Amino acid sequence: WYQWRVRVYTLTGSQYTPWRPLTVTPAPLPAPVLLNPINMVISTSNPQFSWLPVSNAAGYDIMVDDSRYFNNPEYIYTGISGSDTVHTAAKSLSSGVFYWRMRTVNYLGVPGSWSAYRSFRIIL
Repeated sequence: WYQWRVRVYTLTGSQYTPWRPLTVTPAPLPAPVLLNPINMVISTSNPQFSWLPVSNAAGYDIMVDDSRYFNNPEYIYTGISGSDTVHTAAKSLSSGVFYWRMRTVNYLGVPGSWSAYRSFRIIL
């Protein structure tokens, strides 16, 4: 926990401002590199997603949608452990084309930017 204040010097002396809190926030972590599924056809309604680990990640978030704009996500999962590199969707998805992306979360709970999206097709 840090604090700061300013000392002002004038011709007649000096004076301090009140102490103020200072929070140091680390830079956001980079997005994970997505491994699977990428441009492939799968035959399960609960796909398994995998990615490369990101150093110092406390967690990951994943988002899946049937639109590459992610306007109305079909599946969102937050709080994936930072030590995990695989996640199986807890919600069943229907047949069709889907897009997925991920982001890292640092130890303060601050998310980084979303990764580039990848796509896959489910045929049941």
